[in-house]
Amino acid sequence: MKLYTEEWMKILEHIENNDQDYKLFSINYESNYWFNAKVKGDEVEISNAKFHENSCSIPTPRKINIKEFSLAFPLYKQYTSGVPGIRYKMQKRKIYNSSYIIALIHNIIDDYYFRFSNILNK
Repeated sequence: MKLYTEEWMKILEHIENNDQDYKLFSINYESNYWFNAKVKGDEVEISNAKFHENSCSIPTPRKINIKEFSLAFPLYKQYTSGVPGIRYKMQKRKIYNSSYIIALIHNIIDDYYFRFSNILNK
């Protein structure tokens, strides 16, 4: 499995330097739900929003590591393009935090990169 270390480091660096909430991303509807992310060691911890009332319901903080991120990252373009069955594909790959990972990629890594590059294949 390829690890997307450079992209993961961008996510970690941004979260470490910015105490903020992140909005969930959806192609089917306008999401009004937010969550908070912070770096814990070499993982990202996802919890309820700190700065927005419309928080995701996260009773226990969730952890994302580079391996799970690297499973989801190459599917980002397909997800944001609305490719049918992409959520099932993510579940099949055992990407349990896909909604949060997609939101972090969408909010932190420049969307232009995905739309105009050919590095991510369908």
